[in-house]
Amino acid sequence: MLHPYESDSKILHRTPSESHDEWISRITAHPLEEYERETAELLSDTQVKEIVDEVQNIFSQETNEKKDDLGTDSETAKINDQERRSIKLTKILPILAQLWWLNPERLDITTELLANGSRETIWRIPLGDSGVLEFFLQIFSRHELRSSLKIHVLRLIGNSCADTDENRSRIAASSDYFLAITKQLKFPSMLPYALPVLYNICVDYVPNQELASKSFLTRELGILIKNPTFDKSLPTFEYVCRIMTLLMSQPSEVNFAPDYTVSILFRTLADNKSPVDIDNFITLTKIAICYLQHEKFQKAFICADGSLDDIITVLVDSYTRYDIQPDTAENDDFKALTNLRTSLNQALSDISALPEFTQACPISSHFSKTLQQWLVAPCPKLQLQLCSCFMLGNLARCDETCIEFVQTLQLHKPLITIASKETSSQILHATLCFLKNLAIPLKNKNSIGEERFFHMLCRILTLDNIPQVQFSAASLARQLTIGTYENVYRLLHEKSTGSTATTFSLLCNLFITANDEPIKMEIARLTTSICRVLHSHTGASQNLIESTRAQFFQMYSDTSSHLKYVVSQSKWPVVRSEGWFVLALISRFAEGAKFVNQILQDPEFSELLTQLLVGDIIVSTSSNSTASLSTLLSEESAVSDTLDVRPEPVKPHFKADEMARIDKENALVLVSEILKNVSKDIPVPQCMKLKELLNCGGKYLMDKSKKTKSYNIL
Repeated sequence: MLHPYESDSKILHRTPSESHDEWISRITAHPLEEYERETAELLSDTQVKEIVDEVQNIFSQETNEKKDDLGTDSETAKINDQERRSIKLTKILPILAQLWWLNPERLDITTELLANGSRETIWRIPLGDSGVLEFFLQIFSRHELRSSLKIHVLRLIGNSCADTDENRSRIAASSDYFLAITKQLKFPSMLPYALPVLYNICVDYVPNQELASKSFLTRELGILIKNPTFDKSLPTFEYVCRIMTLLMSQPSEVNFAPDYTVSILFRTLADNKSPVDIDNFITLTKIAICYLQHEKFQKAFICADGSLDDIITVLVDSYTRYDIQPDTAENDDFKALTNLRTSLNQALSDISALPEFTQACPISSHFSKTLQQWLVAPCPKLQLQLCSCFMLGNLARCDETCIEFVQTLQLHKPLITIASKETSSQILHATLCFLKNLAIPLKNKNSIGEERFFHMLCRILTLDNIPQVQFSAASLARQLTIGTYENVYRLLHEKSTGSTATTFSLLCNLFITANDEPIKMEIARLTTSICRVLHSHTGASQNLIESTRAQFFQMYSDTSSHLKYVVSQSKWPVVRSEGWFVLALISRFAEGAKFVNQILQDPEFSELLTQLLVGDIIVSTSSNSTASLSTLLSEESAVSDTLDVRPEPVKPHFKADEMARIDKENALVLVSEILKNVSKDIPVPQCMKLKELLNCGGKYLMDKSKKTKSYNIL
């Protein structure tokens, strides 16, 4: 082993009081300046060659020893071998220091040998334990090196950290090390070395991933790929994608990644002048979608000029840029692109739900027109139509926009056409949801209903058994009937081609067969909406309304179960109150009173009505839980068998006590109207019970009637 000159030994050797780290920090502090080297005793070419040979011998001897020791695989033997290699490497540190101090330009060859040796797994831990890795990390982070030396130092760092957490932890010990490596991204010649090093440092090692995130590596990578001179066809771009995949998984990225990160990614992906290959296209799109799960990036993305056009370009390119055909079920690229489109659409749906989207993309915008075109023109690409439904559907969240979509742009027509032909549950659900938004303004309801809408709905109900689609179909039907007699008539009478069942009869069958509570509830609410229109609408011919009303109770007598379902549930109090209001409303008409009287024959419903009217009175006035209704009657003033009040609808903003009051009053109206309209058809015992209920609640109502009220049927 060669040793440094005696004249320099005090400077280069470790003193007894120094720790290993302190020693390395001192010997890497600075090389001699040029004027100092003029008076220093430099190494001759022969001496440098001897040093290089000595370093080379360390690895060549080890190779021979390794051949001799084949079969020695015990853990103890491995540890001993590592210690032996570490000692060998520690001994060359003074020589490395001497080269660094006196002949830094001659350090390249030795560093290259060490970098080559670090490719062997057996040398990685010894390079760290010996201090050699630390030596080069120090000079790399503290000094500006020549390009040739930087390349070999980067190779040494990257190889030493490959699959070796012990050395990765040494990088994490100082942010200066990491920043020095990141700095090399500014130099094109360093990219083939710096990027793999950064990846090796971070992969499978979370502390360094966190360090990279907090060191703003995402920002530096964004600057890199945004540079038009950066060649995305080279392997270096793949390393960018790999590193960003690691970074985006860190919670700190939300705070440390720049707001504009997603815009840069989609601008890169949409650049057809410098396209990326399919693997990197998929990887980078996934990364961008992950960032878009956070509102910070969503809002910045919406506001960035051209970003929405870029993401749409990427969605279209996923169909057109790569010639991928589903030749077999095992086509991985085809599956990956299919999944990617679904994820993109989910991200776009989330973005378009933000208020900022409505401001950035009005109906007249180029972006909005592109989405509209995907619905109007023949478009065989499922995910493009889904995207259009999601995003335009989120735009349609105010009456003004919805009315323009329907009355001016006639966008409901292509939606109905699509839903009349497609079989995909995804597109059926999306079009129905969009149509439901468009159907909210009263002005749009008849326009949508007259476009053979209910024929389309019949087809869907006979075609699809997906709960999401069934719920959307029932919900849209209910929305279209609100305040619109024309659609109620169509719902009750129109049939699909070749079918004998009306749309409403199909929904009634679904109410019986459905297991999902929301579906049953939506159909039941549809029934309350129909009843409300038939018993309060004044716009159409009254003779026609009366005829339809009579047909409804005759053709759909099984809807009594719908109304019982509404008032017997407690999950949605507003809906329950809506049910009591409708029961009271239809009881004011002869055929409706007969219908409600049939419901009263159900003991459970009768008990529910009794509990609503007198349950709280029993609790508050009697200590005997078995006190009879007749006993209570003797303590109350008798009231008339009928009441001169009208049903009162509940508003969603009403508080619980106010809803309870209105429910009770509507129940009293129900009983009063039954006695008024069909008392002669009711058995005497039941008639007496109804009168008892009415009288029992009469005191309550008379107290409330002291205040003048006006009840309107809406």
